[in-house]
Amino acid sequence: MTFATILAVVGHVNSNVSISASNVYAGCGLVMLTPMSSNPAVTDRGLPNVFRLTNRDDHKGPALAAYLYRKLGKRRAVVIDDQTAYGKGLADLFAGTFARLSGTVVARRTVKVGDRDFQPVLAGLPPDFDVLFFGGIAEAAYVLKQMRERGLNQLFACGDGCWNVKGFIQPAEGAATRGEGVIVLSAAPAVGRVPGSAAFAERYTKRFGPIANYAVSSYDAARLVLLAIERAANPKGGLPARTDVMGALRNLRYQGIAYARPVEWDSKGDNVAAVIFLNTVEGDRFKEIGEITRGDTMN
Repeated sequence: MTFATILAVVGHVNSNVSISASNVYAGCGLVMLTPMSSNPAVTDRGLPNVFRLTNRDDHKGPALAAYLYRKLGKRRAVVIDDQTAYGKGLADLFAGTFARLSGTVVARRTVKVGDRDFQPVLAGLPPDFDVLFFGGIAEAAYVLKQMRERGLNQLFACGDGCWNVKGFIQPAEGAATRGEGVIVLSAAPAVGRVPGSAAFAERYTKRFGPIANYAVSSYDAARLVLLAIERAANPKGGLPARTDVMGALRNLRYQGIAYARPVEWDSKGDNVAAVIFLNTVEGDRFKEIGEITRGDTMN
């Protein structure tokens, strides 16, 4: 395989990586479809080669803030982020909406990716908050666990970066079901709700073991890219140009297995079918308790 025969990229995971890499891909006309990078800047820069399957943080953060304020009656929030494009971006959006709804952000703190001791951060928090929102991924379970060890039983809320049994529920070691519990966003419905997803999960599990949370979204992303390449190649009867693949992908309307509605792109390259779900933790699994549609920011 030569560089010229690479027609598209499925990825990346982290928003900061997707943002940096997409600039390089734009320079050579290479399509990038990320299943999960959710920072608004991924698509807001107007690059024609960039597409995103999942929902955006400026939909997730405001909607979660409104749910906590309006549905659960939370009024005083602590907001902590891991200083990444994903974590800080989501936390900023959450905090801004929570404040606009007349909630109070009583403390704003940061941690570093890779940290595992959060006692100094937790020790300095005011005592009268009623929810802690964490923007980040791997550190969330340890923040939660150490909260509960300190007797802080307030609700813990986080984005879809925590939507991971191995990465969040297991290392939290039971803390997710103690105190007021947790609210965790997920980027897609539970496997089995959308036709075809259960059959995919069965095949995946037989070959690779327990299904990863973004496996369905990644599968759809790969299928979309392959279909775009096929459609771009058919008129030519051979290898298409990258610009042809880009055009074919932009014009696709495709029913996948991650979302109930067909995938379609808006002018920025965002998927109009993307939906977010609210989850609690029940035992060793996530349990859906609500749904946030693309336009449901509840500002």
